[in-house]
Amino acid sequence: MTEDKSAANVQTIKDFKPQQKTIEKTNKRSTILLSIGVVSALILSGMTYINEQIIIGIDGQDGGEGEHSLIITAPLLNSDDCDTGGYTIIVGSDSDGDGFLDEGEQETSDIICNGQQGLSGPQGLNGVNGSSGENGVQGNPGSDGFSGSNGENGSDGVDGTIGQDGANGLDGQDGNPTLSTTRSVSEGACLDGVVFEFGIDEDADSVLNRSETESSLSICFEALQSNRITDNVVNAGDSFAANCQHSASMNDVLYFSSYDIAFGCELWASRGLNPVRLSDINSGGDSEPGKHLGLVVAEDKIWFDAWNGTSRDLYRADDKGVELVADLAVDVAAGDRLVNAENGLHFQSAGDLYNLSDSLTILQTGISNLAVARDSIAYNQAGNIWHNGSSWPSTTLDSNLVWDEDNLWFLGTNDGMGSELFRLDSTGIEKMSSTLGNSPGQYMGLNIIGGVVLFDAPLVGSPDIHLLAFDNSNQTLFNINPALSSPGMSGGAVLNNGKLFFDCDSTLGTEMCISDGTVSGTKVLADVMTGVSDSDPRDIMVVAGEVVAVAKGWNGSANIGYALYSYSDSGATLLWDPQPGVGDSEAGLYGEITVAGDFLYFVAEDGNYGQELHAFAHGELSNTWIVLD
Repeated sequence: MTEDKSAANVQTIKDFKPQQKTIEKTNKRSTILLSIGVVSALILSGMTYINEQIIIGIDGQDGGEGEHSLIITAPLLNSDDCDTGGYTIIVGSDSDGDGFLDEGEQETSDIICNGQQGLSGPQGLNGVNGSSGENGVQGNPGSDGFSGSNGENGSDGVDGTIGQDGANGLDGQDGNPTLSTTRSVSEGACLDGVVFEFGIDEDADSVLNRSETESSLSICFEALQSNRITDNVVNAGDSFAANCQHSASMNDVLYFSSYDIAFGCELWASRGLNPVRLSDINSGGDSEPGKHLGLVVAEDKIWFDAWNGTSRDLYRADDKGVELVADLAVDVAAGDRLVNAENGLHFQSAGDLYNLSDSLTILQTGISNLAVARDSIAYNQAGNIWHNGSSWPSTTLDSNLVWDEDNLWFLGTNDGMGSELFRLDSTGIEKMSSTLGNSPGQYMGLNIIGGVVLFDAPLVGSPDIHLLAFDNSNQTLFNINPALSSPGMSGGAVLNNGKLFFDCDSTLGTEMCISDGTVSGTKVLADVMTGVSDSDPRDIMVVAGEVVAVAKGWNGSANIGYALYSYSDSGATLLWDPQPGVGDSEAGLYGEITVAGDFLYFVAEDGNYGQELHAFAHGELSNTWIVLD
């Protein structure tokens, strides 16, 4: 096993605290803070907040018994209100406590009508006649008796004496007090702001801990910060490239691979706007973290492959540094996979399957196409598909796997004639198509909306890739919109609120498209580059319920290059252009959009530097900040 020499060169990102700045408060800000303070005082029952100190108030006396609500029914005042009859419901408070709802106590009423009489049901079949019994002997008629007179009502008895009041019940336990804190903000997304936090002091220590905070209100008195945050290869040099562009987010920290002049391509991390290098795995050279496996989040660690100068092995990291997991006998290579499922972190390398959550013991050999299926794993072995201990012979797995309520769907091969759509249910596995062309699902995989499976694929005899749909209700495969082609080729696809967002080619160029699983709902959503020129959406993803992507835009008179946009049913909105004006930032050329904490990160050029990491504060987009600039 190779010794890990990276520890001596590890930096940490535990306390990123830029210098505080003193800012003169404006009259507008003072008025806002005073108003919010008054509201906070009214909310916190029995609490006084003075100079960030909490004073516990004295319990008040119990209130008197409230009035009782009564509900009565009455005949309809106007028989025309209901064709089939009904009644009136009257609601009010029994103010005088006499148990009756007097006219002056009635507060509201409503009419309930009887339903229409239903149609008579069909007549049932006649039952089988029973056998006749023997006739009995007829008895003599009896004489009628005399009716007795009604007796007089008895007099009411004397009311009994009122019993003594029962003893008072035990006092309930005092509840935990409500606390609030106020803290100024002068770093990160907001350089001049205040955050109000509210919660219950569960441990009764008079301190509102993070776990006790139930709600917060964040206000910034100037525009949120959006900046370039790296220049690892100084000036016009690029800090990112094809084998050095991976990223992942964990615990509000961004982890990413990046070049710098002194250390080559290594692992970096950034909390907010403060990137630091975490590793020097290949001293004096490039370790290229995540080149084959990417960066995978599992068990509060970032897992990845890296080159140490002699071999490419498996590593993991957190904000404290990097450690070697395994010095493998065979280098991690293209085609190896690392997937996180409910039953553990699984690793496929050189045809061997490991469960890294358990040990480095080999679970299976000769496997390929490791994938996640409903929080467990699936893979190919000896020409069979394996999932949850079961296997299906003579079928190989060619795609991701998706579930609807009853079925597992995937693309696979079982006859050597090419990949087709398969369905797996409680009765077994079934091929659902036989007309797909080469490499179906390579750009956007399989997606399910309302019982319709959507994926990119050509049909046999045609080189054009279209958005195909399989309707499970009528077992039909069809091209959902022939006017759209090459779906997901640049930006992939994401599901959001029951709709699929993806890039596609159309008569308007390459634009953002949308599908709800119906023919009428599958169309071009927005054209931010006016005319037939491509807007070419890249890195499509969902941030706080909003779809975002980088795309080329038009400012009304010129091409402004790639910028960050948000998309909704109503179209597109420009969020931020890292290179304002007509310059092209080439955003999305490397890496992908990743969200960590208050920022949305992506790689772009700003006109003065090369391909560098940029951070966009998404507070207004995600409604986590109120901005008063």
